[in-house]
Amino acid sequence: MKVTYYQRRPSSAQFSIERVFNEIRRSLPCGISYRIATCRYNRGVFGRIYNSVEALFRQGDINHITGDIHYIACLLKGSKTVLTVHDCVSLHRLSGWKRTVFKYFWYDLPVSRCKVVVAISHFAAAELISFVPHAAGKTRVVYNPIGSDYRNHPKEFNAASPRILQFGVSPNKNLVRLIQAVSGIPCHLDIVGTLPEDILFELHRHNIQYSNSSNLTDAQVLDKYRACDLVSFVSTYEGF
Repeated sequence: MKVTYYQRRPSSAQFSIERVFNEIRRSLPCGISYRIATCRYNRGVFGRIYNSVEALFRQGDINHITGDIHYIACLLKGSKTVLTVHDCVSLHRLSGWKRTVFKYFWYDLPVSRCKVVVAISHFAAAELISFVPHAAGKTRVVYNPIGSDYRNHPKEFNAASPRILQFGVSPNKNLVRLIQAVSGIPCHLDIVGTLPEDILFELHRHNIQYSNSSNLTDAQVLDKYRACDLVSFVSTYEGF
């Protein structure tokens, strides 16, 4: 059996889905092979049409859409297609006609086309079903795996100026409030993700000591966890 994993085009700001499925592929049983079909475009109507048509010619015995590019399910063979839904955050962010169009092509139609829908938590499953009722009969909850490389790594805590690790800079990561919260506290904020102008403004306005990186390898991500004293997790919304 051969599985085709459809993935979005890599981005320095978005990498969590790809890391999850790298771990899943490491654990595939014998007798199951796979290939990764990476979409060429992340934006634009014509780019997404191209992605969908190209996906049609890259099908396997099972087609697994790993997330974010749900719309490519429209041209895949539904009886062989699995769709993983990580969250419904865009349905909260968008409004008006944009929300209507997005909901149809990213949720309503793909869910109708797929044989099975995987949600990464019971929260994500319940929210998906609340938005797309016909997902109820085909949605299964499968949690994200923890990589085998992530193990306990003791470190002496730097009480004088702790290093705080923050992954992600999108609005739901709540980074502005984190910056405000640590303002005036001796610490170093280590931020992973391409910083937008409004975040840079807040960092300088509050005189925060910080470092910034993006597009890290798996080994570099592990090094970040090992080097920090605290991990910040102050998100206002997460699918898991």
